[in-house]
Amino acid sequence: AMLRDARIGNSPVSPNYIIDHHMTVPETTDGCWAFIESFGSCCSILSLMLRHFNVAFEEGDDSPTLGAIGIYGDTDKFKSEQLTDPDVDAFYHLMKFGNWEMFRRVHDFKFPAGYYRILEVVLRNSKTHNTFLVSCAGFLKDDQGVYLAIIAEELIRQEGISTVITWGI
Repeated sequence: AMLRDARIGNSPVSPNYIIDHHMTVPETTDGCWAFIESFGSCCSILSLMLRHFNVAFEEGDDSPTLGAIGIYGDTDKFKSEQLTDPDVDAFYHLMKFGNWEMFRRVHDFKFPAGYYRILEVVLRNSKTHNTFLVSCAGFLKDDQGVYLAIIAEELIRQEGISTVITWGI
């Protein structure tokens, strides 16, 4: 959403197209086409465009499910204040072609016992300062790093916390 994004270097980006749901005043360049609307998810905008241009999904295509997962996640499971009626419409439209079993697997999975051991360490080691919560999980196995993002996503829901940093070695 940022045209001058440090993740892609210091030089400014000169896009040909901008499709976004965050920006209100884009830093567009001459000849740049921009579609910036207030939606809860950019996937909703893309779904709207696909429908407008009558783009069909092929049998077995995971794109509709992945788009719906994007909408569901961006709108905080439809609880976000930025949620719009078109977001809900786009979600259900995509899932007409999507795979509900895949959607459920992404959002309703079981955690291994190791996750709960790491959660225990993170909770025990957490320190708060103002609206920040920071915690170290200690040493992690290669496949356990993703747990920190999941734990941080849960901890950010604490009343009075706006930023969570979880880390491990």
